[in-house]
Amino acid sequence: MMSANAAPAADDEPGSPVPVDDGAPAAKAPTLVLEGLQSILSGFEENGFVCLTAPDRNYNNPTYVDVRDPKGERRFTIWVFKIEGGGGGPTVRSPTERRIQESNGPETIAAMAGDGRIHLLVGYENNEDVLCVFDQRYITDWIENYQANLALPKPSTGPHPGKPSPSRHVHQSQLLGLDANTIRPYVRDAAVFPDRKARNYIMKPTMLPQFLGAVEANGTYAGALTGDASPTTATDIVGYCKANGYHFDPDLIARYVASLSAKPFVILAGISGTGKSKLAELVAEFYAGAGRTAGAATAAAAPTPSRTYTFAAPGLASNPAGTASVALVPVRPDWLDNKSVLGFVNPITDQYESTATLDIILRAAASPADRHFLILDEMNLAKVEHYFSDWLACTESRRYRPDGTIHQQGVPLHRRGTPISTSMPATDGTVTKFDIPASLLLPTNLAVTGTVNVDESTHGFSPKVLDRAMVIEFDDVDLDGLRDDAGATAAPAPAPAPGTDYRFPPTLPDFRLATSADYAAMPDPVHDHLVAINRILEKPRLHVGYRAATEMALFMGVYNAILPEADVDDEWLVALDAALLQKVLPRVGGNRVRLERALALLCHYLRDLTDLSGATVPPDRKAYAATDNAKLGRSYRRALEMWDTLIEFGYVSFFK
Repeated sequence: MMSANAAPAADDEPGSPVPVDDGAPAAKAPTLVLEGLQSILSGFEENGFVCLTAPDRNYNNPTYVDVRDPKGERRFTIWVFKIEGGGGGPTVRSPTERRIQESNGPETIAAMAGDGRIHLLVGYENNEDVLCVFDQRYITDWIENYQANLALPKPSTGPHPGKPSPSRHVHQSQLLGLDANTIRPYVRDAAVFPDRKARNYIMKPTMLPQFLGAVEANGTYAGALTGDASPTTATDIVGYCKANGYHFDPDLIARYVASLSAKPFVILAGISGTGKSKLAELVAEFYAGAGRTAGAATAAAAPTPSRTYTFAAPGLASNPAGTASVALVPVRPDWLDNKSVLGFVNPITDQYESTATLDIILRAAASPADRHFLILDEMNLAKVEHYFSDWLACTESRRYRPDGTIHQQGVPLHRRGTPISTSMPATDGTVTKFDIPASLLLPTNLAVTGTVNVDESTHGFSPKVLDRAMVIEFDDVDLDGLRDDAGATAAPAPAPAPGTDYRFPPTLPDFRLATSADYAAMPDPVHDHLVAINRILEKPRLHVGYRAATEMALFMGVYNAILPEADVDDEWLVALDAALLQKVLPRVGGNRVRLERALALLCHYLRDLTDLSGATVPPDRKAYAATDNAKLGRSYRRALEMWDTLIEFGYVSFFK
């Protein structure tokens, strides 16, 4: 992670101590050598953080650590010292007494003021690999006590004539038997600081990122501790959403992440105000720039030499604000052709008039190792086929060549023989010139999400569009969850309950096309269920084709790997339920004459996994209830709602 090649260090931070010059004697010896600091900060790598900058040589205390996480970018000054023997020999100290002996630490409050950084003191016991962390409030009290002791008369002889000993004492028993996922208050009776236990914390380096994430601007720890229980880290996508103040069901996020991985065109549908756009934005920000292959990530992981350690949470390494790799584009009702998406040649200026959509396409094409995201807000305010047909046609032309590369048709942009220039504003306010080719291959590292509301001002979706997308419905509103999570941004979330520990990937998997190999990898029972469901939907011509079947198989494989281990089954029924809800039911729509028998048979199959197609009398609606213990519960309940709508109105569509 933080191993650096021999290279010139960047300029020292203003006001920082003078670094140790290579080959020259140091004015003050470093308290810990570089290797020790790397051990202390190793928890960042273990929690998925990326080290962007790091020293390549020894420096004097303190150590500067900047952290980019969901709360923003925060800056810490950490005074680091070894935890060693108590000193003075067995007649003076207990053999179990350990001491943090400062040789170059903070001695005045003024030294910590005005730099905008949060100051902490850390003792490190390398044999046990344990940290003892003191927050800024403790340091302030200690300095005040230290300065008061300096003013007192001192004996002329003794171990510290004329000056109090600048040390902190810890007991060895507090450093032993510590779990790797625990932040524990350090308990020790002290006459000087009766509430010291609220200011000192023991932890393994794995928990240091979590600790820093809960340190407030005044340097005090705001994490909730109950005995040895520690809060979970907020470095996955669920924690990122909560840290930004949004409550989403983890399973909803899991289905969305799996959908983006299997089919990078997702439609989020539902009532207004449920957070469709926010979910798309937060997932995009978290994963933007984080879609590198393992080899590319390793090559890019060498930190830049600097006086400061800089760590970025997953998804925030190359794009801390998410703006360069994420484009939120509102769709307008007057989008009648692809010019609103792909731009056009201005005959007056003889330049190409680009759009926000084309800008993100060009950025993604120029940075193929990073994930990029296009969010089309209110996608169905205009007819999707009018403005998005080129995109749909070209992405569906993709296929694998024999050598494993992907072939696709390009999107035509203009008919000039040479590229046409255009201006693209950069995130720093500057303007960059780009050449627009006559034809452009759509980059595979760009995922598209469309958010839709269904009302009198919007357009419906044709089977062509639905067949080329994953559809996730937003209709369930959990106001109790919203109330319970009201303070989620102020303190870390509690440990997940059994069965909710989703295994979200730190980066989205590399793009790949769904193939027959994905379908062949499914368990045999899943294949049998899909065959039976396709047979039921074949008569009204609503059955799925080869492309949809392979994409469902790829989705199920990714989603099954994200599910908590307790929820994974060998037959993939949970994943099959989600795939049917997102890929099969959105295609089901029509009038009662055409659809009722097929929808009734489908509801029965979703409940019992048995096919009644041969029965002369179709299933009776009265025999089914939403409370039934259905084998494929979510799809069953949604299909049952559609059956009721069909009976009541004579027509039904998946979109409410």
